[in-house]
Amino acid sequence: MNLNKVLFSIGLATLSISAQAFYVDSMVKFPQNNSGNGIFTVTSNLKKTEFINIEIDKVIAGKNEIEKISYTRENFPMWDLATSPGKLVLHPGEAKDVGVKFLCQKNCRNENSDLVYQISFIPVNDPDKKNTEQKVNMLFGMAPYYIIPAKNPKYDYSYAFSKEKKELTIKNNGNSYLSFNIDNCKDKTIPEGKDCSVNYHLLAKRERKVEIPKHLISNNTILRVANHDESFLKKIHL
Repeated sequence: MNLNKVLFSIGLATLSISAQAFYVDSMVKFPQNNSGNGIFTVTSNLKKTEFINIEIDKVIAGKNEIEKISYTRENFPMWDLATSPGKLVLHPGEAKDVGVKFLCQKNCRNENSDLVYQISFIPVNDPDKKNTEQKVNMLFGMAPYYIIPAKNPKYDYSYAFSKEKKELTIKNNGNSYLSFNIDNCKDKTIPEGKDCSVNYHLLAKRERKVEIPKHLISNNTILRVANHDESFLKKIHL
């Protein structure tokens, strides 16, 4: 299944949500504690029962490319992450939690780099009915990212801003995830209904060039660079 339509600036792939059947509480999530475990909440958005399969890909991000390793029955011994349950049945308006379990106990390879996974929530037809009796499923799923931060993070970044081109180039030179938030919320001239900030996500060693909306550029615009829990936080006036 092709999961390669980019929808936001993490430099990674996610599923299209143009005909959304359900939604997930976050597109980038981190463990709740040092155990590496976490929870996604999936909420129904239809007036009929939904059937959802859950798949996991391990993501290895380099400077120029991203490699994904799908977790399948054939490579089960290498799994270091799993979800519970692995399938969902959502009734209209229902919300359910999906637990993410980090299986690694030692030599987990996250001492000096993040561990990154893509958790794909994929709508399917009712498995108890024959496919010939059902219409083709035209709904799309969601594929958020689950990131276990490096135990020894080194934060380093660079940026270049062109006010004339309304263009910002951001680069994560460190070994752990960073978010780049552009904030113009002190500007009282922003049109009603427009967001006053935007957030971009970058994995380690990734670079991204983004065009900033005109209404977010003023003498008050601030660039915030932070790690997942804002224990590292820098503010820069653009």
